[in-house]
Amino acid sequence: MTELELAVAIPVYNEADGIAEFLGELDAVLERAVSSHGVVVVDDSSTDDSVDVLERMGPGLAGGLHVVGSSSNAGHGPTTARAYRAALDLDPARVAQVDGDGQFEAEDLVVLLDADARVATGRRLQRADSRHRRALSALLRVVLWVVFGVRRRDANCPFRVYDADVLADLLGELPADPLVPHVLLTVLEERSGVRAAEVPVRHRVRRG
Repeated sequence: MTELELAVAIPVYNEADGIAEFLGELDAVLERAVSSHGVVVVDDSSTDDSVDVLERMGPGLAGGLHVVGSSSNAGHGPTTARAYRAALDLDPARVAQVDGDGQFEAEDLVVLLDADARVATGRRLQRADSRHRRALSALLRVVLWVVFGVRRRDANCPFRVYDADVLADLLGELPADPLVPHVLLTVLEERSGVRAAEVPVRHRVRRG
């Protein structure tokens, strides 16, 4: 029986200016919300001081911090998949995922954790991204509906919570280095029939 209630998977690339604030908030929220947690950060070969910032703050986090480095820049998708797999290595009951740019509010993770579902994904309200990104998301929503019958409104949202056994099964169906893991996971979730919920969450400009 696992002793860790939640592991958080975070991909990071050049987030030295904002990652400490976000991780501090996240750690404080989870210390109240779950019995035990750990945070896994996979750094995608950052060229700034992200790793130094993480290593300095790690000992002060209640849940502990595991930093995994990369020898070369692989991109967001493959790094996110690595973070998921590294989080599963901690043998948690559940795994949460959020990007390291701090565009989500740490308190909203509790809303995902409380959803009555084995998979809970965020739906960004008033998305704080460029018009180009918002247009691509709208197009993706149409394509997934027409081609795959997926009605998820924010299929690529990088703010999620999975039961660990469900995540392990889904990741087993992905390529080793997927470019768009969340889109693929969303399609697989729908096909599997697993109980899933899409929960409104806040979205803000990138920290730092």
